[in-house]
Amino acid sequence: AASPTDAASMTVRLASVVVGGAAEPWVALGFTVTSGGSIAFGNGAIELGCSPSGAVALRVDGVVDLAVDPAIDIDGVPLLAGRAAPATDHANGCFELDHVVIMTRSIERTSAAIVEVLGLPQRRVRETATVRQVFHRFDERGCIVELVESERVEHPTLWGLVVNTTDLDAFVAAA
Repeated sequence: AASPTDAASMTVRLASVVVGGAAEPWVALGFTVTSGGSIAFGNGAIELGCSPSGAVALRVDGVVDLAVDPAIDIDGVPLLAGRAAPATDHANGCFELDHVVIMTRSIERTSAAIVEVLGLPQRRVRETATVRQVFHRFDERGCIVELVESERVEHPTLWGLVVNTTDLDAFVAAA
């Protein structure tokens, strides 16, 4: 893995969130899916077509060690090397990835792994009576990595993602 000093000097960008499943449901929701199976935004993409269904990995650009050791992960969450696809317009008004959620039993351990492997500093900690969350961001306008602590998961796992839209009411009505 990259040392914190090495990771901090790299520019790491989210290329895509790798998600299983077919393109058709996404197209029906008004997303433009490229011939390569990507739903591309300015700050990353949703990469479709792998199995199993659901979010399965993060594809990142700028983690030097991935070229040498493709088995590097974030506390068990798979990382893949890659480059982001050029952004496309979407009929539903969606324009960027807001955040990707990782559920973990140990927010401290998983957050430390994000700092070590990706060089993304912890930006915010949120604690309420029912939830603990930590936030990291890929770059100034990049996608946020939200960690949620939960006893319901055995190991850190990608749980979901959120996409921003210009008009949520219109998106819901069209869906």
